[in-house]
Amino acid sequence: MYRFFVDRQQIDEEQGRIRIIGEDIRHIRNVLRMKQGEQLLLCTGRADDPWDYLCEIDYGGKAAPGDSCLEAVILEKRLSEAELSSEIILFQGLPKADKLESILQKSVELGVSAVAPVMMKRTIVRLDEKKAKNRNERWNAIALSAAKQAKRGVIPPVLPLLSWKEALEKAVSCRHILVPYESAEDISYTRNAIESVKAGESVAVFIGPEGGFDPDEIRDLKEAGARIITLGHRILRTETAGMLLDSYDVKVIRANMSEVKALAGAAASTRGVDVNPDDVVTDENLQASAAFVRQMAAKTGAVMAVTGAIDIVADAERAFAIRNGSPIMG
Repeated sequence: MYRFFVDRQQIDEEQGRIRIIGEDIRHIRNVLRMKQGEQLLLCTGRADDPWDYLCEIDYGGKAAPGDSCLEAVILEKRLSEAELSSEIILFQGLPKADKLESILQKSVELGVSAVAPVMMKRTIVRLDEKKAKNRNERWNAIALSAAKQAKRGVIPPVLPLLSWKEALEKAVSCRHILVPYESAEDISYTRNAIESVKAGESVAVFIGPEGGFDPDEIRDLKEAGARIITLGHRILRTETAGMLLDSYDVKVIRANMSEVKALAGAAASTRGVDVNPDDVVTDENLQASAAFVRQMAAKTGAVMAVTGAIDIVADAERAFAIRNGSPIMG
């Protein structure tokens, strides 16, 4: 079912109708080709207004070319169930090129509450005020699109580009600060740090740019009360690291075998999200691989969907091998 976001003033609960305006009309009519009576979800996308409205399209002769609005009839009002139990703010060191766009898309899909791009000592790209403003507009448009696709009840804002000092000042207002760092060890400490986050608490997650954190930045974070954690023995790309932490409250984890081993803290030699040849699932190691994936499902409480030459889908009790690929596994 498609989801669109509206302003509160477009909702008339007394009349049981919601006005849809702007570009969404063209998308509904010409792109999706929705018909009279088809259902969709509408909400304001605001964290302080967590209601979903199940509606059906009512053209009623409106929204012909040139019309400025169409209406939807409210069928049901219900609390949104698409949000995580904790508030996660991703403080992302500004990466090169368009990598932040991919980070935004996946982080919003996984449930972050906000993303704050941060200028760090090892940030390579430098943006002047005009470029930063233009980029921020595009970044928020990407967040909006990802929120629609993931059927989020909230549109996570992408904050204006922050200095290191501004990022620290904002982060200390969160109940927890977690910082994945390549020099950190002890996966059990990481697990305990993540599990200590209770429902309703806020979490600041710091991810460094391509060059990682400067030691002075790690010192500043420790002084601010951050917990320095590990995501395994391998070095993950900046566009991968945040996604592993963002996903701790989801019900399904989709990854390749190398990424699963990173999440488990298993030793491996590959870098980033590429699959280590030693991690490829084959007929010879299928039984052992399936057992390992079941163990990870038990540890994370999630269903594991592991992609590869042979896909494996498992929960804590069962594992299934899928040969020759599946559209569901992407």
